[in-house]
Amino acid sequence: MRLCAVSHLQLAVRPDPDRDSRQPDRTSFIGVNVHAKQLAAFVIAGAFAGVAGALQAYFHRGMFVNSAHFVTSADALVILLLGGSRYFIGPVVGAVLFKILVIAIPNVTVYWPFFLGLVILAVALFVPDGLMKLTERLKPRVARHVR
Repeated sequence: MRLCAVSHLQLAVRPDPDRDSRQPDRTSFIGVNVHAKQLAAFVIAGAFAGVAGALQAYFHRGMFVNSAHFVTSADALVILLLGGSRYFIGPVVGAVLFKILVIAIPNVTVYWPFFLGLVILAVALFVPDGLMKLTERLKPRVARHVR
């Protein structure tokens, strides 16, 4: 997949501790207003979050107290952790896996939050960049066996 100029610019203004945390400094050196680009990304993300909240209120025909519970708020972070935040499809994979776990584990045991916590802990310890990073690691091995 080819990246457009806007996505290249967003990658340039984002500090990346894995590669080089000075990337925004270098980007500003070539004349890009890094603060404005980061602010624009924040505003766009906030707009999408606002639309998502409005759609959720419409879908549930109102907002209830349980929607503001910290466990419900943490679901989005768990989804991001499971799928991976560095990949476009990562949150989708995380949401599907999270929904499967939340539906399947309570059918097996009453202590489903404990087992969900074990899955989250395993992902955080062994694949900290999410399950999409695991697929990236397995891609060369699969390619060798396909040939």
